[in-house]
Amino acid sequence: MQIVQKTNSVQRCLSELMAKTVKAREHYGADSLDLTIPTSVVEEYDLSPGDIFEVTVEEDGDEITVSYELVHRSG
Repeated sequence: MQIVQKTNSVQRCLSELMAKTVKAREHYGADSLDLTIPTSVVEEYDLSPGDIFEVTVEEDGDEITVSYELVHRSG
């Protein structure tokens, strides 16, 4: 049982290291932008329309990191 847990942990760490690329798109009728969550992430983490995320932004020189934390599942 411990081997399976460790394997799942390694797989999860590897998948988290693999970057996903998304494109910011205009949110019609507003000044905000939409970012699409890739299908692989939606499926792996069972995300749904209506889920609520907290957004944090970190700056480090010329780099900007935008992070989304799931705070409420819609279903």
